[in-house]
Amino acid sequence: MAKVEPVRIGYISTIDYKKGTATVVYKECEDSVSPELPFLSDEYDMPDIDDQVIVLTPQDTTRGIILGKIYHDGNRPKNGKKGIWRKDFKGGGFLQYDVETKHFTVGGSLSIQGSLHVGGNLTVDGSYPR
Repeated sequence: MAKVEPVRIGYISTIDYKKGTATVVYKECEDSVSPELPFLSDEYDMPDIDDQVIVLTPQDTTRGIILGKIYHDGNRPKNGKKGIWRKDFKGGGFLQYDVETKHFTVGGSLSIQGSLHVGGNLTVDGSYPR
């Protein structure tokens, strides 16, 4: 059996949304395609077809795990700087937290199901109801 590199870079080829798995094409290996591989994740956020990902592959096997998308020239952080946590969603929505200012920003509409307690000042720009 051919030696398999333990860390590989590939591109998402197919996705099984229900199972949380995908196949990966390795362009540097004559477009070979992996078997279905699981994602290392504690949240559901599937990549798109052709997204570049990093795969951890045990030696001499066809098993592995997709660690996730990687930043590269075509995929840079939207607001990358020290002290920022940010989660971007398809369609343009995002959640962002600035550790220094302790400010949480929601990009897009926000619906709250349940109670909302405001423990400080409330500023409203716009009108309600629309």
